[in-house]
Amino acid sequence: KLRILVSLLCFSAQSWSITGQLYEYKYVNTSETWEDAKQYCIRHHTDLATVTNMTDMKRLMEAADNDVPNAGAWIGLHRPQPTNRKWHWSLPGLEFNETNWASGESSTKDEYCGAIRKDLTWVDHGCNTSKSFICYNVDCSSYEMKN
Repeated sequence: KLRILVSLLCFSAQSWSITGQLYEYKYVNTSETWEDAKQYCIRHHTDLATVTNMTDMKRLMEAADNDVPNAGAWIGLHRPQPTNRKWHWSLPGLEFNETNWASGESSTKDEYCGAIRKDLTWVDHGCNTSKSFICYNVDCSSYEMKN
């Protein structure tokens, strides 16, 4: 029960950490498909990066030391193939509100996964394209439970 409670506390932190700045971004300079990058981030961190405002984008680029290639690095942005045109974050339950699409992006046929470019704009690409990627961790260290 204690483990479930701590997990719920951390999950709660994810839902409000957008403004609480509890994200720690990690740039991974290894090329993977979007799904493989997502699985890597889940195994080693929390998930692919979620970017909800310009502050997040700037912090994300600082974490990447501005090494993001012009073609972009995967973030947790995707749209279910092929019937739904609405974009979602990979983290379930997190609403997609902000947009910073580059000109001509977000509705390209057969491109269902999102990346962020060096200029902080988003691009859509085929999910099987290999790219570097950005993960994030949620800082749950503030939640200590004692018996």
